[in-house]
Amino acid sequence: MELLGSDSANHHRQAQYLDNEVVDKPLATAINHSLERTRNYLPSTIVHIKDIHWFSATSGCIEPDDEAEKKGDCIKAVALWRHQLLQLSKEKKKTATTNDDGNTALDNPYSLSSSGVPKCNNISVAKTLLLQDDAWSLAESSEVSNKSKKSSTRSRKSRNTSLDPKKLEIAINANVDDLKTELSIGRSILTLAKFVQNFTIKNTSPAPPMFQEQIAFCLRDAIEILSSISKTLQLILSKSHAKLVEDDLDDAITTEDPAACLKKFTLSRAEAHPMLTLTGIFLADAWFSLGRMPSGQSTGRMHKDKLLMMACFDRSLLILKEASQNDLMEPLTKHQILLQSNVNHAMGVCLYNSGIFDRSERCLNDATALRRKLLDGFRNKSPQSPSADGIVSSFTNNVASYFFSTQQMVPKEVLTGVTEHSKKWAISLLPKKVTQKSETDDLELSLSLTLEYSALTNHAIQSFQIALALFQEALILRSLHVGKNSLDIASLHFNTGVVHDDLEQYHQAVNRYQESLRIRQNYLKTAPSEESSDIEDSILLTLKCLAHVYKLLDDLDKAISFYVMALMLLKSKTRRHTEDADKWQIMGMRFGIAVPPPTYIFDEMSNYNSSANIDDSWKKHFQAINKKIICHSFSESGNQTESDNRTRHKLEKEMSKIHSILVDLIQNKKHAEPSLPRTSSNISSRYPTDLLSQNSDLTIESMSKYQQGNFFDTVLMSSSFCLGRSRMASARYDEAIDNFEIALRQWAQDPAYSSDSDSDAGSSSRISAVRSRISAHVVSEDDPEEGQLYYALGLANSVIDDHERAVRCYITALRYLRRTLKMVDSIEVALFDTATSYYYLCEWEQAESLWLDCLRILRNQETDRSFASRRGIVLYCLVLTRAAQKSYDSDMYSMLNEAQTLLSAANDKTILAYMEFLTGYFLLESSSKIRLRPQISSSKMPTRPGISPIGNISWDEMNETALSLFQQVKNECWFDQDHDDTTNINDLKNLPVSAHVSLLEGQVLELMGRFNPAMNCYREALNLYFISCGHDNAYSASVMHCMGMLCAHSEDNGHKAMGFFNGAISTRKLILGENDPRLAESLYASAMVLTQHCRYESAMERYHDALRIQISTLGQSSNEVAITLTSEAIRCNVHNNSLSFI
Repeated sequence: MELLGSDSANHHRQAQYLDNEVVDKPLATAINHSLERTRNYLPSTIVHIKDIHWFSATSGCIEPDDEAEKKGDCIKAVALWRHQLLQLSKEKKKTATTNDDGNTALDNPYSLSSSGVPKCNNISVAKTLLLQDDAWSLAESSEVSNKSKKSSTRSRKSRNTSLDPKKLEIAINANVDDLKTELSIGRSILTLAKFVQNFTIKNTSPAPPMFQEQIAFCLRDAIEILSSISKTLQLILSKSHAKLVEDDLDDAITTEDPAACLKKFTLSRAEAHPMLTLTGIFLADAWFSLGRMPSGQSTGRMHKDKLLMMACFDRSLLILKEASQNDLMEPLTKHQILLQSNVNHAMGVCLYNSGIFDRSERCLNDATALRRKLLDGFRNKSPQSPSADGIVSSFTNNVASYFFSTQQMVPKEVLTGVTEHSKKWAISLLPKKVTQKSETDDLELSLSLTLEYSALTNHAIQSFQIALALFQEALILRSLHVGKNSLDIASLHFNTGVVHDDLEQYHQAVNRYQESLRIRQNYLKTAPSEESSDIEDSILLTLKCLAHVYKLLDDLDKAISFYVMALMLLKSKTRRHTEDADKWQIMGMRFGIAVPPPTYIFDEMSNYNSSANIDDSWKKHFQAINKKIICHSFSESGNQTESDNRTRHKLEKEMSKIHSILVDLIQNKKHAEPSLPRTSSNISSRYPTDLLSQNSDLTIESMSKYQQGNFFDTVLMSSSFCLGRSRMASARYDEAIDNFEIALRQWAQDPAYSSDSDSDAGSSSRISAVRSRISAHVVSEDDPEEGQLYYALGLANSVIDDHERAVRCYITALRYLRRTLKMVDSIEVALFDTATSYYYLCEWEQAESLWLDCLRILRNQETDRSFASRRGIVLYCLVLTRAAQKSYDSDMYSMLNEAQTLLSAANDKTILAYMEFLTGYFLLESSSKIRLRPQISSSKMPTRPGISPIGNISWDEMNETALSLFQQVKNECWFDQDHDDTTNINDLKNLPVSAHVSLLEGQVLELMGRFNPAMNCYREALNLYFISCGHDNAYSASVMHCMGMLCAHSEDNGHKAMGFFNGAISTRKLILGENDPRLAESLYASAMVLTQHCRYESAMERYHDALRIQISTLGQSSNEVAITLTSEAIRCNVHNNSLSFI
């Protein structure tokens, strides 16, 4: 480190100006000793950086798998070098002059970084450093300006009583050569920070935390070191220390002779002048680099982290402004102006991205003026311009003359030599020069970028003419260096087109957009995969802008065509983020399988259904609680990442907007051209011919997608279908139905598509493209056939519970798919949804038949494991229909077991809970037929024949198992009554199941003789039915009837039983009418309770009403009529009225 520090370029030999006889030997000896102490660590740092860069490049090529580890090794090497530099700085500090307490005269404002230092980032570093005092922002900094060169009126002989002894002591004892070494260390650490920043940009995106942390450490140390140097140099150059006399040194702690000390101090002031300017430039550069580090916040409103970064830029500009007050040599001046322009540009861009356009415009204007000034200087530089050595000599003579005029104790030759050496040393720390042409090219590119952002800012504040001129100038400069076919030129063309668009200069806007589109399309053909996505986004935006401009020009044909191109590009991008789908998923529009939740079918819903005298009003109450919208959506597991899903949803939303625009545009076109012929023709007669002549890939692809029939009719049909599918996904079902109907009407009106599904005549009129699709049995997601359109319309109607219309659409779709497309093995999803609608119409047999057909098709494909979950779902639905029909047999139990086996690996807890519900329900049915629940009279109406117990478990085990299963269902599918928000569809889905579970749990507990818990479950079920269906519904009436029967077991609860029976009677009269068997059942039960309480007259009235209903609905020979007559006769006998009935 020491050897590299004494760099050959800065190795000081015996200076010629010290050989002068005028120079005394002690002064010459002190100057030589000082020169030998100076160290420059920048060259060794640059060599070390080159070694790190070489190691990174070679290790990445040899071992690409260990690339991350090698980059970590590079960062460790940077951290180690930074630590060594700081150690050297610390050693230099130890040699500083100490005060009486033994402490160093200058506090060290920075600490060494070690493994114990907590992690930091640019935000924490900025917060800490901005709170510290900065030498450049203090009032003392004004003493270093050019005004300090004015002569003082104080006599050289008199003592200055206003001197601060402490500051004077620091200035006198400061060693400028040690400060030079410190400056080279600070410059080296800043170089390390910039190397890591460039290394990050080239190799990693985004930068790992260890990279950002190391950059923050380097910038923190560089700023603290350079700030410390600045404070000392400003004390040396303070105007209060300009004309010191020997008496002024009385209070200063120094061991040297006052006269010799003043001579050394004069030389220190001469050397410190260029050093202070150079330190200020490097310090401003460090603050600028700190502000440029990413803050992790997206563009938009000014975030507090961005405010910190802006404060870093402000501090950089403040330092540059103070440093520029000193006379600078040309190299320092150019570097200072370049840095100042970069800071202004960065501030302007940050303010523009944050929406602060006024301040952004000012900053960008300043950056533009500075860069123009630099360019003018390069362009006007003549070959006879003075060389760098000449500039240094001229500057040196001026400074030396000034110091010689103020301090004549040192010979002018010595001052000139020392100053010249200091200037050369300062220039050696500046970045290495490149050729003038390369530097000019870089400046012109930077100016074009500033002009571009300035134009964007003027466009944002609606100064369109200024923005147009700035874009044009930026376009000229950029074209000179990057060519006319680069992406930067395409971006400038696009932005210029936007300005023309805002100025309503639509034809100029079209020309700019077309040129931008041409460049980007050509570049996309050879672009690497990592760049193609961004280019496609820009092409998409350009296409939409072109379509919008043509729409404003009332050229609807071209507007539609460009929107179609944009749509094709969006679809291509969406496919990359969408997993592959089979025919089931494509036909089902990628929606999840709508699985009906299990429901409870009361005995009266099945017993009375077979009677011709009974109406089917109970179906309405079944449908009132069983809605298609609360079906569980069973989604088959996919390998999509969260990022892919977000991207796909974003693209689908964008496609939905374009589909909506296309539907509106084509309908407006049709209204404007009512006489448009509807004959099948070649697409080129419909597609705009001037777009065909462009022969772009997007145009050809767009035509091939819509090759059959009239182009605009095809687009209208496809967009209407896709828009309807999008509306379905966002639960806007009425709009979806409207869009599906538009697509279906368009199909029927276009001769190239229209066909009668009931005849073969229409099939012969199809064009060859459609025939090829039919023969290949292809189902398209974006170009639907008639069967798909009818299926989609049926699906939309089923969601709004218009199942009758949905069934008609489904049947038409099935007929078309079966006969015209011969796609027998691709209609299982249509069969499934048709059966589901039949299920909700309470047509159990039809639903079972269709689900069996669906199961047959799926079993033919059982070699594919992906169909296992679908077979399980269909088996579950078949069990539902069997349960609704009360068809309990061994086949039903085997279906349920097979469904559980197939779905066990699906990881869908809801569907597994549904099957636990059914298992518990079947256990209850078996248990209730083994032991009848206690009745209030042996003359209760007979029940249906019982079923065999499940397996070999006991009756008690059946009940306990059923309760356990119902509890598991509650854990997964429970509606919280404390948050009865029936507007949340996710909560609403669990509401019917929760009510049914509570009812069945109450029935199990009643069978077990646990009446109080059973009553609590009934109350819970009643409340849930009230929430789901309102107070007047068939389910709540049945529950109140059960609660009355439960209370009737106890004579003490007779009044409670009558309350429940009266509630059931009033509700059933209201919703079922006064001639329904279920009303007769409640009247009969309440009459029995009244008889027990010796209220015979009221009991007789209810017996008469029950008997009337049973005779009129069930007939005089029915068992129910006989039971009622017997019970009435028994009660009348008790009341001495039995003879009149016998």
